[in-house]
Amino acid sequence: MMKIMSRQLILFLTLIPILGYTQKITVSDEISVRNNFAYDIFPNLGERIVFYHDKGVDHNFEIFDQNLRFLQSVDVSFEKKGVFPIGIIGANDKIHFYYSYKDTGFVHIKVRTFDKNVRILDTTTLSIKQRKSFDSKPKFYFSDDKSKILLLGFEGESAHLLMVDNVTKNVIYDEVVSIAGFDLRDDFHKLTLSDKGSLYILCNKASFWRKNDGQNLSLIDLSIPKLPQIYNIKVDDDKVSDILLKYDNLNQRIGLGGFVGNDDQSKSVGYFAVSYQIDQLQNVLELPVIKFDDQWMKGETGKKIVRAKEFDNFQVRELVIRRDGGVILTTETVKEFAKRLNQVASDNFSSQVIGRGNDIDFYYEDMVIFANDANGRPQWDKLLFKKQFSQNDDAIYSSHFLFKTGGRLKFLYNDEIKNSNTVSEYILDPLGNSERKSVLSTEYQNLKLRFRDAIQTGPKSIIVPSEKNWKINIVKIEYD
Repeated sequence: MMKIMSRQLILFLTLIPILGYTQKITVSDEISVRNNFAYDIFPNLGERIVFYHDKGVDHNFEIFDQNLRFLQSVDVSFEKKGVFPIGIIGANDKIHFYYSYKDTGFVHIKVRTFDKNVRILDTTTLSIKQRKSFDSKPKFYFSDDKSKILLLGFEGESAHLLMVDNVTKNVIYDEVVSIAGFDLRDDFHKLTLSDKGSLYILCNKASFWRKNDGQNLSLIDLSIPKLPQIYNIKVDDDKVSDILLKYDNLNQRIGLGGFVGNDDQSKSVGYFAVSYQIDQLQNVLELPVIKFDDQWMKGETGKKIVRAKEFDNFQVRELVIRRDGGVILTTETVKEFAKRLNQVASDNFSSQVIGRGNDIDFYYEDMVIFANDANGRPQWDKLLFKKQFSQNDDAIYSSHFLFKTGGRLKFLYNDEIKNSNTVSEYILDPLGNSERKSVLSTEYQNLKLRFRDAIQTGPKSIIVPSEKNWKINIVKIEYD
């Protein structure tokens, strides 16, 4: 769900079809998000695209056709005012709205299903718990095929797991899990859920009062909540500074990718990208770390290496598991700088600070793509140049969207963060060969595209929200 800052909007709506290069771009009317807490976009609901407004007490859906022409607006109500939207997901031409509310000392967890025209199909009660024993605002996760839903809450050092079949709305299990030696609330780090309901979490027992000796990262199989399987992750003398976790439903493998470093979390001395066959997991997983050397660093970054073999300010972005079990890890440079601003007023007696704030500069720059085989051995890597700079916008227009096609990866991004801009893409083939192309221009179109929030709707199409001056457009890009 995409968050919106509360600010008044004045919107005037027009439909704009744009033809350029080898893509077809269609833009919806401007959508008012006045006083929204959040919004979501649900494409591929039959021939409908639905825009959801979370207005706190009120919940509204705007319905568009596939050409992004507005059809109607629907307000929905619930048993009580002020329900909490846990998570909303579009699947099988339906919208599944998971929510909770409190009533007479109890927390009610429910799901309401709507059709593509936002007509109510059914409402299912999933759980009723005492308020003191259940988190009324659990985390929301779903499998790749959207058939399994997990609601994760915490009770002290334990985790409350509510697994739901999103098709039948049957509760698969509703369990409170405790694991000796773990504080699941504090140690929880990442989670992945398979299409069959297998559940794996990463726990990091390191904290600011406990020394990280490289042995505190664990992969825990909670597919059978009452019988957890623990796999300790080992990285020799290094520390895992950034990590991604991914379940491969095709080959029943689990992938891990990330960086290792020392005490400075912004500097990496090596990386890992590996996948493990589920039925061959060992009690101790030794990550095959690839260390950066001076020659590689100079070749990739163009910098003169003086002392350390370090990779600065890179963060992991995506983990892709190929059909052969190999792993592709995408990374990106991210830097933030805060500049303090002081406004000083003077009078006859003294000078005093009457206003103070921070200007924040965001730099989202080069990407490095690593490709390893299933055992974590390097096959190729690629440096993709990109320079994005913005101020005081939470970098919502920066970074990129990874568009997956058969045998190709496309990285779509804004060349610059400004009103009149060019959108470009890098195309990578299976051998790491790259090509850069221009996709479209936003000049005179009044668009600012949030590629980090894009949704792939098919092998040749994506939906991207555009946000400018607190006005939202849905942008559909279709490749010929």
